[in-house]
Amino acid sequence: APTLGPPGRSSSPPGSAAAPARPGRTLLTAGTTGDRLGPARIFRWGFALFALASPACTAAPALGVLIAARLLQGGAAAAALPLHLFRRANFGVPALLGVLLNFAFYGLVVVFSLFFQREWGYSSIATGLAFLPTTAAIMCADLACGPLVRRHGAGPELITGNALAALGCLGAVPCLGLASHPALAGQFLLAGFGLGLVVPAMTNAMLGSVGPAQAGSASGVLNASRRLGGLIGVAGLGLPVGRAGPGHYGTGLRAALLAAAARSRSARCPACGASAAVPPPTPPAPRAPPPGARRTIRGAC
Repeated sequence: APTLGPPGRSSSPPGSAAAPARPGRTLLTAGTTGDRLGPARIFRWGFALFALASPACTAAPALGVLIAARLLQGGAAAAALPLHLFRRANFGVPALLGVLLNFAFYGLVVVFSLFFQREWGYSSIATGLAFLPTTAAIMCADLACGPLVRRHGAGPELITGNALAALGCLGAVPCLGLASHPALAGQFLLAGFGLGLVVPAMTNAMLGSVGPAQAGSASGVLNASRRLGGLIGVAGLGLPVGRAGPGHYGTGLRAALLAAAARSRSARCPACGASAAVPPPTPPAPRAPPPGARRTIRGAC
């Protein structure tokens, strides 16, 4: 990768293959600007621009104005975010996993809701109850994940959780033609337990990669990445179901399940990186008593 030279100069010629692309140039410019002007000043400017752009988005009279205000809002948010955090593997990897996780979860919730009501004739209440195995498995995995992360670190739980989620999605494919919810519930349990292992480990890895002063930024990045993944998942996994049409939702749902399984399998690669980047936590060293406490004890003796 090209290195940054003196101000106003470039270390690689503009037409060379080593020259960064335009989005990369923007990120480099934002990073160097923050280094030169100071992160506190850039944060204040970004926060002020974001506060001004938000009402402009709400009161936009036309689509062009809305797009311009949203661009300003996004640029201000990017300026307020410390970009150097993404250089850490245990910060960027959980953000990517957040996108992939919600891509599968929220997308499948939407398409399964359509499938239960349109193909199996479930009511809205029965459709909600059909997801209870997933909810129960996620709750149990959340409770079990804490001690596992403290003992082994976040990496093994991320890999195991994504593998279980992929197996649950693949196992649900042949169950669609059986018209039997108990057979499908077993796969819901497996996938839900895998998702429940991933979320706490992912959150722990990301928040553990920053200090207390940057915990809010890390939490915001993780939430934004998960919302982005859910948005893409609802649109992407709903596309094959919508194209299948009424009476053929099972065909589209099979394609959506295979896509979600591929998502979980592909997430194992960044999860393997997280296992190397997020070592098991070390127990804290015993703290020595403050000097004042020592004098008090000696005086009492």
